[in-house]
Amino acid sequence: MRSGLGLLLIALASPAHAAEAPTQDNCWLITGVWEYVAPSWPGRAILARQGSKCVGVWFARNPNAPATDPTTDAERAAAYAASGGGAWEYTCERLDGGSLRCKNRTLFSKVPSEVGSEATLEIVQDGDNAQWWFLDREGKRGTLGAGRRLR
Repeated sequence: MRSGLGLLLIALASPAHAAEAPTQDNCWLITGVWEYVAPSWPGRAILARQGSKCVGVWFARNPNAPATDPTTDAERAAAYAASGGGAWEYTCERLDGGSLRCKNRTLFSKVPSEVGSEATLEIVQDGDNAQWWFLDREGKRGTLGAGRRLR
């Protein structure tokens, strides 16, 4: 489920405050509220600063899941399985070329076994649009995800 939707948990701190952000921390570059766009599942992420930490929450739903409200236990189980959500804390490093490498630690997940796990993603941002890839252990990009910052 990490593939394209996981990103980016994105936030309450306004981008208008970017000039006030500490230069040693690049997480402020992606703070805000983000809406996932194709090829990511529909969903939203909120990334914010909380004191010296950066935190984010996200949720997404499989676009192939039925749009109707589930009425049976089987339908509820299928709807639950077709969605994702969680919360992370993260750090970001600016790379040559302007992209960000963010290291995330899962604080909460719909999948309890993911709590405490860590993931690294690379984010390429163009204004209020972003693309990201979770990186494998060798640093190779996985499935593409995308979003746009809401104003």
